[in-house]
Amino acid sequence: MQPNDDAFCHRRAFLFMGLSVLPFLNLKAKAAQNLELENPARAQELDQISETHGGASSNPFITLSSGIGILTSGVLGAFYALAQKQKSANLATIESMTTKLVEKEAAIVSMQKNFESKLQNEKEERNEQIKKIDRLTVNLKKASDDKEELNMQLKDKLFSIEVMQERINLLNNEIKDKEDNLANVGSALAAKESEFKKLSSMYEETLAELTGSKSEIEGLRQDILKLEKELESKSSRIDDLNAEEQNMVHLIRFGKDTLTLNQTRDHIYLLLLRVDLQTLFMKIIVHYFQLLVIENHGRFLAYRLTFAQGYDCY
Repeated sequence: MQPNDDAFCHRRAFLFMGLSVLPFLNLKAKAAQNLELENPARAQELDQISETHGGASSNPFITLSSGIGILTSGVLGAFYALAQKQKSANLATIESMTTKLVEKEAAIVSMQKNFESKLQNEKEERNEQIKKIDRLTVNLKKASDDKEELNMQLKDKLFSIEVMQERINLLNNEIKDKEDNLANVGSALAAKESEFKKLSSMYEETLAELTGSKSEIEGLRQDILKLEKELESKSSRIDDLNAEEQNMVHLIRFGKDTLTLNQTRDHIYLLLLRVDLQTLFMKIIVHYFQLLVIENHGRFLAYRLTFAQGYDCY
C-alpha cells in the first residue's frame, strides 16, 4: 500500500475510536431514564444505592479508568478493523502474486517445452546431417569405384577400337576388291537391264492380251448361253410342231387330202425352225471352237507371263 493510504487509514481509525467512546459517556443517564419509565420502584432503589455510594462514584480516578478502558477497547476495535483490512489487502496481493507466479510457472514450462522441442529438432537435424554425410561418403566411395571401373572399361574400349580399326582396314581392302568386281558386274547388269526392259515390254503386252482374251472368253460364254437358251426354246417349239405334223399325217392317212392354210403355214414354220436349229448348232460349235482356241492362247500367255515374272524375280 502507498504512504498516503496508510495516513488516511490511521486518521479514519482515530475518528472511529472517538465516535465509539461517545455512547459510553451517556450510557448511565440513558439507563436511568429507561429504568424510571419501566419500573419507578426499582428506580428509587437505585437512586438510594447511588446516593449511598455517591462518594465512591464521584471518584475521578475511577471515572478516568473507565474512560481509558472504553477508549482502549475502541482503539483495539479500530486496530482490529484496520488489521482485517490489511489482511484482506495482503490476501488479495498474495492471490495476485500467486496468479502471476502460476502464469510465470506456465510460461517457464512453455519455454522449457519450446527449448526441449528446439533441442530435439536440432538433435534430429544433426542426426539427419550425419546421415546425409554418411550417404555422401558412401556415394563418394561408390563414385570412386565407378570411376575405376569406367577407367577399366575405357581401356577395354580403346583396345576394342584398335581391333575394330584393323578390321576396318581389312574391310576396306575387301570393299576395293568388291568394287572391282562390281565394275565387272555393272556391264553384265546393263545387258541384263536391257533384256529386262524387253521382257517387261513383253510382259505388259502379254498381260494386255491375256486381259483381252479373258474378256473375249467371257463374251463367247455369254453368247453360248444365249444360243443354248434360244436352242432350248426352239427345240421346245419344234417338239410342238412335230406333234402337229404327226397329227396332220394322221389326218391325211384317214382321207383328208387337203390341209388348211394354218396347217400349211405351221408346216413351213416347222421346216424353217429345223433349218434355224441346224444353224444354231453350227454357231454353237463355232463358238465352242473359238472358245477352245482362245483358252489355249490364254494358257500360252499365262505361261509366258509366269516365265517373265520368274525372270524378273531372278
